[in-house]
Amino acid sequence: MPQPTGRPVFFYSPHQDDETLFMGQIIARHALAGREVHVVLVTDGRASAARQTINGTGINGWWKDRHYPEREGYAPLTQQQFVEARTREFVSACGQLGVWPQNVHVEGYHDSTLTPAQAASVFEKYDALYPTAGHYTMSWDDTTTDHRTLGQALRTLALANAKKWNDVRWTIKQENAHRVAGAKAYTMPSDVRLQTQELARRAARAYGAWCPASGSFAVGYHSVGPTYFPRVEKGEPNWYHGK
Repeated sequence: MPQPTGRPVFFYSPHQDDETLFMGQIIARHALAGREVHVVLVTDGRASAARQTINGTGINGWWKDRHYPEREGYAPLTQQQFVEARTREFVSACGQLGVWPQNVHVEGYHDSTLTPAQAASVFEKYDALYPTAGHYTMSWDDTTTDHRTLGQALRTLALANAKKWNDVRWTIKQENAHRVAGAKAYTMPSDVRLQTQELARRAARAYGAWCPASGSFAVGYHSVGPTYFPRVEKGEPNWYHGK
């Protein structure tokens, strides 16, 4: 992985795992090309129901059974401990995608309550620091609230000042691609296709690591394991669209 020297590009992830599930191959592609890749985690992910499963009060589609924290040797996670565990997964995944530690940023807004003004302030903060950068986030047509809020905020900025926000893209879940004109699979050059797929797979493994003694709770897989991570394992492409 080359040291970053090219023009900066920012990827804004609504929650821990979105950068891997819906942007992973694109992030890896830019990193391999030598771009100065930054990934911004916008919310803290505290509202996920995965905490209940890990704490033994729920069952989800990936674990398919109940956890017994006392028997398994760990205490139920507080909300803050849960956030910290999720963010450790995020940081590790970014490293696997080729993002250097100094370029991983955490904003920490509460998820499910992100406002358009907060979302816009995040974009404006990094644009002020890196005025020549490109910007990627999730689509404004996404069905998940924080995804949609970020997407709409970037779209509003781009429509208001197309000259300033002239390098912007939105990633989109494959199942929603038919809803946005111009949505398409991100085409990888043949010489890096296999490598970007593998880097995304390695990033996904950070979200499946289960070792409570070291603070790893496979939060990502507990959250959306059966739905989206198999697509990463299969090497399915990320999807995106423009304005």
